[in-house]
Amino acid sequence: MQKLPMSDAFMRGIWTELGKLAVAFGRLEYMIMLIGKGAIRRKHQNAGAGAVTFTRALAEASNNKVFFELCDRVTQLCDEAYKPPSAELIAIKSGIGEAKELARDRNDYIHAHWTARPDGSALRVRPTWNKDRQTISWVNSRPVQITEIRALRRKAERLTLQLHQLALLWHFDSGWLVKSGA
Repeated sequence: MQKLPMSDAFMRGIWTELGKLAVAFGRLEYMIMLIGKGAIRRKHQNAGAGAVTFTRALAEASNNKVFFELCDRVTQLCDEAYKPPSAELIAIKSGIGEAKELARDRNDYIHAHWTARPDGSALRVRPTWNKDRQTISWVNSRPVQITEIRALRRKAERLTLQLHQLALLWHFDSGWLVKSGA
C-alpha cells in the first residue's frame, strides 16, 4: 500500500495558482463551447431549419462531453458548418488542438494528490493508468515549482484570448455566426 503524506504547509501561492489554473481552463472550455454553439446555429441555418436558441445550441454543441470529446465535437461541427474553411476557422481549429494538448498537463495538476514537503515545496502525486503495460505509472509524480503552474495557466489564458479574438473576426448577425464584412 502506498502511503502518502498530507500536508497543506505549501510555500506561498500554490493554492492560488492551482485555483487560477482551474478557472483559466473553465474559461477556455467555455470559449470552445461557444465556438461549437456558433457552428450548431450555422448548421441549422445551412439546412434551412430556422433559428436555434442560445441555450439549445450550446447544449447541443457541448452535449455533456468531457473536454477532449468536446474539442473533437466542436472541430467536427466547424468542419460541417463552415465550408469552405477560412483562415480564421483553420486557426480556431488549430487552437482547439492546442487546448487538447494543454489539457493533458492541466489534468496532471488538477487531478493530483498534492502535499507539501518539509521545506514547503509542492509535491504532485499523479498516478495514471498505463494501458500498454496494464499497470499504474507514477512518472507524472514529482516536485512542482509554482512557476510551472503559472506558466500553464498563462498559456490557457493566452489561448482563450486568441480564440476569442479569432471569433471576433466573425460576429453574430441575426443570431448566426458570419464573417465580418460579409
